[in-house]
Amino acid sequence: MPKTWTRVGVHHNNYLIMSTKLNLRIHSVKCVDETGGWAERFGNDEIYLGGFTVDAGNRSQKIAATSVYADFDDGDIKKFNPPKVFATYSLGPAFNKPRNYVAGFLLIEKDSGDMNTAVTAVYNALRDQIAKKLRERQSSTVLAGGSSSAVMAIDPATLVAIWSVVKPIIYGYVKSKIESWFGDEIFPLQDASVTLLSSDHTFNGQKTSPIAMKEFRGHEGVYQLYYDWQLQ
Repeated sequence: MPKTWTRVGVHHNNYLIMSTKLNLRIHSVKCVDETGGWAERFGNDEIYLGGFTVDAGNRSQKIAATSVYADFDDGDIKKFNPPKVFATYSLGPAFNKPRNYVAGFLLIEKDSGDMNTAVTAVYNALRDQIAKKLRERQSSTVLAGGSSSAVMAIDPATLVAIWSVVKPIIYGYVKSKIESWFGDEIFPLQDASVTLLSSDHTFNGQKTSPIAMKEFRGHEGVYQLYYDWQLQ
């Protein structure tokens, strides 16, 4: 292999290149229908986006809320050029088993509340639920005669199993508590996930996935968020 090449995630001249980083990028946010129903004519939406990530080792990270656009009206689109990096995951050393990566999106129409307090509350609930489910998995394995230390090792299936249980709890937490605790209008949580088969994973030979969309409905408003995954 020529000295100028290192392994970083795509094929080039028959050399296989390994990825070391995964980015979740936002391309645009569209206001399909402004919040507020009949009263929306009295003011436009000031939209912020925050959330969290969970990586293949069940490590979580909070994403602070930042401004998307301060004056959304029906039909407005905020485009990011280049795409805005919402989150970055370190892939670490080479791997050859599937790994899953999750992100949660909290779209917020700012009124008078403390957005990042709301994001922190959701993140803390997420972190506590993941820790709880990992302890439960550890206990059940020990009772079955397994090793407690082995349970905490990175398991390619763990995130799928943990997130499938934690997801409805966090969704319900946002709907039943966060929305009523804070003055801002917080849309129902949306999440995105991706599975990497190995360090040499590509999206049909490309370093970036096709653009996907998540739709947020709430507070008599509708927003669409367009995103992709990028390997580096």
